[in-house]
Amino acid sequence: MSGFSRTRALRTSADTVKRVLGRRARRWSSSFSSKGKTSWVNGGPTDNGATGPAPGAIALYVNCETQAEVDRLWEKLSEGGKKVQCGWLSDKYGFSWNIVPAGISDYIAGPDPEKAQRAMKAMMQMQKLDIDALKRAYEGT
Repeated sequence: MSGFSRTRALRTSADTVKRVLGRRARRWSSSFSSKGKTSWVNGGPTDNGATGPAPGAIALYVNCETQAEVDRLWEKLSEGGKKVQCGWLSDKYGFSWNIVPAGISDYIAGPDPEKAQRAMKAMMQMQKLDIDALKRAYEGT
């Protein structure tokens, strides 16, 4: 992180995950702060549509403060790349990004399981995440 001004590592973790195919794989994640904005990097095998030189080797997670920021980053990063599902995209260089609106966990992991399930089902139908649509799904409106 020393090559980036006002950037510092916040947390790094490694855990074992069980893949859909039943085998175990190592995955790590790290959060960092750059100019006051917290982001995540995930590493390890993924199935998120990446097609670059190291498909799925790392994924960058960006927590956006507003829907406008989601929209701007989604369009910019997906130019020449591939839009996938649930806020995932692969940029023109083949790196994976997850562009996520702040507050998403209030809906997809909210305290009411039935409401959270509706929001999760809505999210699974999206490419670019829409926080207002997730809220409407959560509330059943």
